Amino acid sequence: MESPNAPVVRIAAPGVSALVAHPARLLACLLVVVAISAGCSKSPTAPSPSPQPTPANSAPTISTMTVAQSAYRTARITATTGDGDGQVASGTVDWGDGSTTNLTSGVTSVNTTHRYGRAQAYSVTLRVVDDDGAQAQLTRSVSITVPPEACLGIEVVELCARSTSDFKNMEVAVRAGDVSLARATVSDGNPSIALPLAAGFGRLTLAHNFTTGRLIVSGEVCPVPFLVCKPVGSKTIQF
Repeated sequence: MESPNAPVVRIAAPGVSALVAHPARLLACLLVVVAISAGCSKSPTAPSPSPQPTPANSAPTISTMTVAQSAYRTARITATTGDGDGQVASGTVDWGDGSTTNLTSGVTSVNTTHRYGRAQAYSVTLRVVDDDGAQAQLTRSVSITVPPEACLGIEVVELCARSTSDFKNMEVAVRAGDVSLARATVSDGNPSIALPLAAGFGRLTLAHNFTTGRLIVSGEVCPVPFLVCKPVGSKTIQF
């Protein structure tokens, strides 16, 4: 046990007695120590992630496309289109003769037709645009041809017709065996004509629709010239 009369040894750190004598200075020093300790223990702030670039728009595609003559004077285009990152918004068919068809619906499955004014080869171009303005196009060739001569037997006579290359005239010939009975031209400006047959074989009326390529024949034919004649109901040649 320590003796109450033992001497007390006091060790004073250098400068501590001065701080104790000045409480305000001591408080300031303590605040500095706390601030330094807080700064050392604080975790560093993670950098903000860099913004990701916007993906580039992909152009639409035309996966299949065919163009072929489908009827008299007429070509048909069929095509399949798509857009991997959006949708095909519109399209245009350039028929190669100065005519175009605008597509605002059914653009992903194209199926449309066009009538030409002359028999020849044409370059048909399909252009499509997606919802971001990117484009794609594809071109195919089509040959529009004059249909072959078509003939129609009426009693003892035969009528044959063929179109000119500009589809504006239909040349008609009527014969009985090797005997020519009549020749005529049905024109776009005069699509209906009366055609008398030679040697008393009768009389025919011809009416041609130059849009659809349909020739309608009516009138009468005489199997026995001048003596026995029979009416001809409407008969049709379809080109």
